Amino acid sequence: MLRGRIRARVARLLRAAIRVLARWAEIDLDRLRPQEAAPPVPPAAPARRRYAEEFLRDLPPALDPVLPPARDEEIEAGIAIRRPYLLDGPEGDPPYMVDLVRAFRLLTGARCYIEVGTFDKGNLAYAARLLAPDATLIDVDIEARPERSARLAEELRPDQTLETVVGDSSDEHTLARVREILKGREADAVFIDADHCAHSVFADYAAYAPLVRPGGWVLFHDVYWNGDETTFGTAAALAQIDRFSPIHVVFGNDPVHRFLPWLGKQDTIWGGVGILRR
Repeated sequence: MLRGRIRARVARLLRAAIRVLARWAEIDLDRLRPQEAAPPVPPAAPARRRYAEEFLRDLPPALDPVLPPARDEEIEAGIAIRRPYLLDGPEGDPPYMVDLVRAFRLLTGARCYIEVGTFDKGNLAYAARLLAPDATLIDVDIEARPERSARLAEELRPDQTLETVVGDSSDEHTLARVREILKGREADAVFIDADHCAHSVFADYAAYAPLVRPGGWVLFHDVYWNGDETTFGTAAALAQIDRFSPIHVVFGNDPVHRFLPWLGKQDTIWGGVGILRR
């Protein structure tokens, strides 16, 4: 009993002392009372990758158009063009628009463009808005999507031409059909975005890069994909190509940099556009 009364008296004295100190220090006592737990803070976005100076300097002047970050209006315009082509429906946002907006500035005014691996055709639709009014677009894909090809053809400008080649991009018959369409012309650019296995990326580069004029562009998508347990990915092919022909990379709004594979063994990195000038 006595101990209980002593503990109660001590507690009252402590509360009184706290109130006196609060008046002196002008402390809001509400802050001392238990509060509801604050909602968890969402994890911060991964820090932008750090690049050694050697990978950022001596950029060719021809890359100047891709140096500025993607503007909001560019991204919004690209999404509006590509969204209707999404196979999962037009509710979502097309992926990797920042990469494509920046890299595809190089296509402005081009008159002959080849895309290898066109899937839903939305990327072709975006490229068409950048190309010359009389440009030829050559669509190479292993699978026909006639309804989307028809939509694309309707959206082209009157003097633009769409040529569709259905077949394995690395097959000699497919390549022969592309050459037949070109009729000796050289393309201004090719975008390689088909099978991402290293051997397929390298085969597409070997087949289609020679069709591009000197000073034209060879573009690669998903440049930092390392592959999976069964195959090496795009990054392995580009590491070999970069030994002889410099590849620079647009990756989000990071600085344009020389190709630099992700060094984590288990890293799975998508997006990014590799740029090689012929």
